[in-house]
Amino acid sequence: FTIGPPAPVSSITNLQVNKYYSSLTNITGTTSNTTPSPGWQGVGIKRLSDDKWWNGISSSPVATYWQVATSSWIVSVIDTGPNPDTFSKDMPSLFVSYSSYTIQSNGKNPQGVSEEGLSKIGTSPNISYTIWYDTFAPTSQVCQPDASYERWVAISSGSATDTSQGAGVNNVDSRMIWTSSTTAESVNPNWNSTLQKWTTNTFWIPQDFSSPPNWQFALTYPTNVWTNGQEYRVAPRATGKEIPALVESGNAGWTFKYDISTPTAKIELPIEGLAYTSLPTISGTLSDTPW
Repeated sequence: FTIGPPAPVSSITNLQVNKYYSSLTNITGTTSNTTPSPGWQGVGIKRLSDDKWWNGISSSPVATYWQVATSSWIVSVIDTGPNPDTFSKDMPSLFVSYSSYTIQSNGKNPQGVSEEGLSKIGTSPNISYTIWYDTFAPTSQVCQPDASYERWVAISSGSATDTSQGAGVNNVDSRMIWTSSTTAESVNPNWNSTLQKWTTNTFWIPQDFSSPPNWQFALTYPTNVWTNGQEYRVAPRATGKEIPALVESGNAGWTFKYDISTPTAKIELPIEGLAYTSLPTISGTLSDTPW
C-alpha cells in the first residue's frame, strides 16, 4: 500500500454560524499541511441572493466583485509562525445590508490534494458559515410618560424594534435627564438608579426587556427623582444583536414637566358681602404655579 502526503485541514475561527454581522474586515482561521508552495489556503464567499462568488477583486465598482462560478477560491496569507499555521484574508466593502452569504475555507497541500477534492468542506472542523449583514441599528420609542405635564411617574416604558430583515433587538437602556437643573454641580444631570441620586456623569439605566418589543423601568419608591416645577427627559436607546452590536444614537426621547401643585380659582364677581339686584356675569381668575 501507499501512504500519501498529509491531507490539508483548515478552519475559519473568527465567525459564528447563522449570525448577523455589522462589520467584517477580514476572514481568519487555522490551516495545516498547505505549505510550502504550490500548496495554498483559499477563502470562498458566495452571495446567496444569486449564488455568485467573490472573485477577489478589491477595487470599485462593487458590481465587479462577483462572478458566476462553481467556486472561487481566493488565496489568503499564511503565517507559519503559530502552531497550527494561521491564515488571513482582508475584505473590501463588498457586503450589503440585509444580504446573506456563505463563507468557506479550502486548503490544498503541495501535492495538489485539496479539502474540496476530499469533500471535507462543511465537515468539522472545516465548517461552512452562513451569515447575514446588517448595518442599521434598531430603534426605540417612549410610551410612558406621554404627556407634556405629569403628576405621577412611577414607570418609564416604551418599545424597541428592528426591521424584519435586521438582526433584532438585544437589549434596551435609557437615561433620565434633569433638563431644567440649575445646580452648580451639573447641567442636565442623570439619574443614577444604583446610587438613587442625580449624578454629574452620563448614566444608562438597564431596562426590563423580557417581553419584547416592550421595555420598562420601575422606579423605586419613595424616591426623590422628581421635583415639582422641574423639567425632565427620558431618552432610550436600543442595542442590536449584530456582531459587533449596533447601538442606537440620537434618540431625543420624551420631555415632560413635573407638576404636583394644585391650581387655584378665585371669584372676583360677585364680591363677597355685597347685595346685587342683578348679576349678568360671574367672573374670576385661575392660576397655577410654577406654570
